[in-house]
Amino acid sequence: MSTCGRLVSGRSTAMGGSRRSANTSTKPTSWPSSGSCRIPLSAKEEGPMIRFRTRLLTLVLAAGAALVAVQPVAASSPISVAGTFFFVAAPVPSGFRMADGNAFVTLSFPAGVVTGDITGNFTEQLHIVTHPDGSQNVQGNATCTCAVGGRTGTLVFDNIAGTTNTSGVSEAHFVLSGSGGLADLHGQGTAIVSTTPQGPFGVYTAQYSFG
Repeated sequence: MSTCGRLVSGRSTAMGGSRRSANTSTKPTSWPSSGSCRIPLSAKEEGPMIRFRTRLLTLVLAAGAALVAVQPVAASSPISVAGTFFFVAAPVPSGFRMADGNAFVTLSFPAGVVTGDITGNFTEQLHIVTHPDGSQNVQGNATCTCAVGGRTGTLVFDNIAGTTNTSGVSEAHFVLSGSGGLADLHGQGTAIVSTTPQGPFGVYTAQYSFG
């Protein structure tokens, strides 16, 4: 006999022998027929259970939403860019000094133009050391109000570091970072600058991404 059967039989005995057979053959319609014993819940008992299940579902959904919210934003794939740049105003020198046969000077370029995949106007400051053989070491940075990839903002060419050979050709590497409309942009690139009758003329290549 199943557990539910025993419960029904015991209840029938307590109610008297004349109704035993009728009671033992009668099951509440909401009980399962598999033999398991599930006592039907009263309306007063079902209310808290429904509220508990609702709160549990709400917590599960909230946890799922929070998990989605904290997922890191993936960086975009690197984009290759190239172009040219030149200066439209003469540099302003400062801090000139000599030491051990080397000449030190800082050149501030008040106006330059960059074209190609990066477009805009920039200023630049370079610290230059000229050695006795005519070669140079260059360090500095440039700040550009630029358009890149359909966005416009401030682009910084930072940690510029390079050398100039005795023929006057410079090669420098730089790091890119952005702000404003170019926030979260980062990248790196290379610039090669040659001397022309019109002044220094540069070619750049770089890779950048957002994120």
